[in-house]
Amino acid sequence: MEWFTWTVLNSKTEVVRIFICAIWAIWSARNKWVHESQKRFGAETANFIKKYIQELKDTERKELISDRNFKLWRPPPQGFLKINFDAAFDKKEKKSCSGIIVRKPKGVVTESKEQIHTNISSSFAAEAIACLQAVNIGRELGLTHVIIEGDSLTVIKKIQNQNRDRSEIGPFILDIKERRTLFLECQFQHVKRTENAVAHNLASEGLKMDKHTEAKHGHATTPLIGTGNDTSKNGQVVTEAEVDRGWKRHL
Repeated sequence: MEWFTWTVLNSKTEVVRIFICAIWAIWSARNKWVHESQKRFGAETANFIKKYIQELKDTERKELISDRNFKLWRPPPQGFLKINFDAAFDKKEKKSCSGIIVRKPKGVVTESKEQIHTNISSSFAAEAIACLQAVNIGRELGLTHVIIEGDSLTVIKKIQNQNRDRSEIGPFILDIKERRTLFLECQFQHVKRTENAVAHNLASEGLKMDKHTEAKHGHATTPLIGTGNDTSKNGQVVTEAEVDRGWKRHL
């Protein structure tokens, strides 16, 4: 096998790729002929190799474009902590799960939490509730300077808008605006899903876990905690399920 090693070590990457693909294709053609009596002519094998190599190039090109657009979580400036929030929503069950992550400037996760909510009218309501929870959690931890991030552009824009929001999520937006004044500084920023991946995964997994738990045992509900305004929608009160996973402290 010295010739094989020599060829791999002394050839360009493109040549090695074609060389190995050709060996694999020829060996596969041989096996089909011997074991399945399916004969593949040389021209067919050559076309297969060309097509496969082109598919590899196309895949690499797509991954390169994707990498350029991919953004990771960005640390907050010194003196701030960052709270990321997201929500997973089950339209059929009218249920959501909030995922909250608290990080220090160097990216160290200090706290994480997931919370199930029932009687949720829409995905917008789910995101607004998750954002409200992020604010409440910041106060519970005694934080003074926070940046709260989420990938719901609708919710972030409504919070940044000075006018009163009269949509279905208006009560939540009003609560958020009022509670942000309890911090010395509280900023709200919109980020892409890739920058909010940890909170997104936490919310998604929390909703899946709740489905599994409820299927076995079921659970009760209580009024939504931490909302000073009327949070009823069409006569129905938004509730939190008593499946609060509690704080996960990361020491």
